[in-house]
Amino acid sequence: MSDNKSSLDTHMDKGLYGTPQINPDEQRKFLGTFRERVYATMTVAELRQDGYLAEWQQEMHDHPVATLLLNGNLDVDAFTPYIKLAKQFNIPFSLKTEERFGTESDAVAIELVNASAVNITELDIATHREAAKPVAVAAPAKKSLWQRLFNSHKQ
Repeated sequence: MSDNKSSLDTHMDKGLYGTPQINPDEQRKFLGTFRERVYATMTVAELRQDGYLAEWQQEMHDHPVATLLLNGNLDVDAFTPYIKLAKQFNIPFSLKTEERFGTESDAVAIELVNASAVNITELDIATHREAAKPVAVAAPAKKSLWQRLFNSHKQ
């Protein structure tokens, strides 16, 4: 009889509170997915700054099986360049419009995700920009014509 009661209680709880979720706070932050599945993210503040299109192009090139998730609670016009870029790389995209996805400046606006875990350490697209900056290499000092002609025998 206790099995029937616990089964009935479980059924009633699901009816009242919905199906239990794993890590609901993490899913709220990452547009309904888990952190370990994310390649890169962009916050609302970064979306308003512009200038990250090259980084997203590189990310989409590097991860052709990914999906682009967009926070649908924001102005859709801001996503137009990223949607065009996703179409260019044949990457599917989805607008997430649930109320639980915030519109604050630190909330996620765009993210590139995989269907399974990828465990990327740095997710913020701004850190990808810093990592992609070329390192300046010092060029060897050029010798003048006179130095090359007269010092070529000394070595």
